[in-house]
Amino acid sequence: MAGPEEDCGTAAQFTRSVQQYDLTTTIHHWQLRDLVAAGDSSDELLCVCDSSVLHCNTATGEVTAALTLDWCPNSMTYAHGILAAGGPTSQLIVKDLREKRVLHRDPLGGSVNNAVHISRQEGRQVLFACNNEHIVRVFNIEPHQLTPNTHFRTPVPINYCSLSPDGRQLACVGDCAETMVYVARESTYTRMHTFREAHDTGISTAWSPSGTFLASAHQDGTLAVWDMRSQAPVHKYRRGAACRNVKFSPGVLDLMAFAEHEDHCHLVDCRMWAASQDLYAGCEQGHDISGIAFSAAGDRLWVGLDEAVMAFELDTLGRRAFGFGAIC
Repeated sequence: MAGPEEDCGTAAQFTRSVQQYDLTTTIHHWQLRDLVAAGDSSDELLCVCDSSVLHCNTATGEVTAALTLDWCPNSMTYAHGILAAGGPTSQLIVKDLREKRVLHRDPLGGSVNNAVHISRQEGRQVLFACNNEHIVRVFNIEPHQLTPNTHFRTPVPINYCSLSPDGRQLACVGDCAETMVYVARESTYTRMHTFREAHDTGISTAWSPSGTFLASAHQDGTLAVWDMRSQAPVHKYRRGAACRNVKFSPGVLDLMAFAEHEDHCHLVDCRMWAASQDLYAGCEQGHDISGIAFSAAGDRLWVGLDEAVMAFELDTLGRRAFGFGAIC
């Protein structure tokens, strides 16, 4: 079988404009850079700043502390009204921002929580916490508390995990070059597939909205995409610096974004994988990227830097003009 096509061959334009906001974001682990999340509206985002998680409304200019902690988060996520953050010595806090209620604030035991991920599964909300103890913990998010569901061991420490949109498969990347896919059945997670297109540690992984495509970002600068229908790689990108984050746009825009260690992000056309736009996010050379996130409506891409947050306005009209509908 032929290997995947490599690298971006066609320059494209998916953005209309870019705006800079004076928001400081801070990284507390050199590898873990998923510290920016989209809020409920296109004007809202959340980001980690020192020992706080800030909620920012760029339309009003209002910045408030959604969480104020006595430790510095190295992982953070927001989905369906729930904010979660993980710390360097197994700390985990989970808060319902809409009800202004803390659901959990205790350590899980063990070492650093590398990633937290919130998704829907079988009609309920679940939270995954990945740590350096070769364990992925799964929790049910209840109206007033977080309740343990299950946990499972992995061959290596897991740096990030992501549940497929149908809730049936969990993709994991960690301290190895492989992307591992686990099948979820009645609170049991069994490894089903192992993919490899990189040569170094996996840092981030994401599913397309339909679950058709799975992407993984690696420390050696590899970003690989697989078609899960055939379980075959469809494209591979190689950058000169580590890839730290990958996200798919929501809805029908069929875009994928991935971020390098510093300065550069890339927007990729999921309809024509070789077409991409290089986004120079760094105000000056050498700015760390703390995270990327598409807005809930898919009309913006947030990019966190150490001294600012950039908002790239996407050409949604041009993307929706595609005559054949969404493919990913």
